[in-house]
Amino acid sequence: MADESRHDVERRLREIFEPSPDAVGRVRDAALAEPQRRRGGWRPALAVAAILMGLAAVLVLWRGPEAPVSPASTEVLAGTLSEGLLVVQLPDGSTSITGGPAREGRSPEGSGVVLVEGDFR
Repeated sequence: MADESRHDVERRLREIFEPSPDAVGRVRDAALAEPQRRRGGWRPALAVAAILMGLAAVLVLWRGPEAPVSPASTEVLAGTLSEGLLVVQLPDGSTSITGGPAREGRSPEGSGVVLVEGDFR
């Protein structure tokens, strides 16, 4: 009896999963057909990559009109150095007096370094 129920189950499963003759024909035709070439592939991707690299090169090498560079302006200041004091007439009309006690390693008499901060207009 167990064999009969087993055969009955097998028969029912075959009936349920039995493919239609149309489906069998489609599968057979697809298996025997000539392989088709895929559309797309690596050629379009290669073309797109080449175009993007060309655009990147153009963007890197292309330079727009350069911004005008304003000429550096210089101010000429004249001053006198007398007895350790530096007196400078500034462009705004004021006078700067700088000095201090002599220090070791000082520049030779008649020369020196002047650091000026501010806006001279």
